[in-house]
Amino acid sequence: VQIDDYNPSSTDDDLRWVRVYGQDNEISYNTFINKTSIGSMLFNQRENGIEDRMKIHHNYFAYRNQIGIADSANDIDVMRIGDSSKSLTNSSSEIYDNYFYEANGGEPEVISNKSSNNKYYNNTFENYLGSLSLRHGNDCKVYNNFFLNPGQNESYFNGGIRVEGERHMVYNNYIQGTNGTKQNSNSKAGSLGGIN
Repeated sequence: VQIDDYNPSSTDDDLRWVRVYGQDNEISYNTFINKTSIGSMLFNQRENGIEDRMKIHHNYFAYRNQIGIADSANDIDVMRIGDSSKSLTNSSSEIYDNYFYEANGGEPEVISNKSSNNKYYNNTFENYLGSLSLRHGNDCKVYNNFFLNPGQNESYFNGGIRVEGERHMVYNNYIQGTNGTKQNSNSKAGSLGGIN
C-alpha cells in the first residue's frame, strides 16, 4: 500500500492516516509519504491497556512536513505507539527494519512511545528532525538503529533517542550528526544524541 499526499483541505484538521485497533496486527512493506496535516502517519490506538503485540516492519516513512500549528496533543509525529493513559501497560509491539527519511513534523518526536515492553530495532532515521522518544512507559528496548543527520540548525528538534521511564535498555545504536542541545531540568529523562 502507498499513501501519498493525502491531506485535508485545512492543514489544522487532525487526520491520522492509519489507526490500528485490536491484537496481533502487522503493518509491513508500505510507503507513507508527503503528510502535511496534523495527525500521526500511523497510530496504535490501544484499547483498555490490552497487550496488542503489533508488528510494524519494512515500511518507508518520508517527507513528514507540518504546515500550520500543532494542536494541544502535539499530534505531528510519524508514529505513536499507545497513549499516555495506558502507557504503563504492555503493548509488547515490535518496530523494526523501517526507514524514516526527512521526517520533519515540527515536534521533537519522530516515534512517540506511550506504552510498555516494546522493541525498536534495525530502523534507520535519516535527515530528520526529532527523536525516537520513549515518552511514556517502561521496559522498552532500543537497539541496532541508525540515526543519520547532517546537523540541522533546529537544535531542539535534532536528536537521537529520548529516554523516560524505568528499566529501558538502549544499546548498539549509531547516532551521527545530531546537534540537539535542549535540556529540561525538571525532567528525569535521559538522552542520547543531545535531545531531552
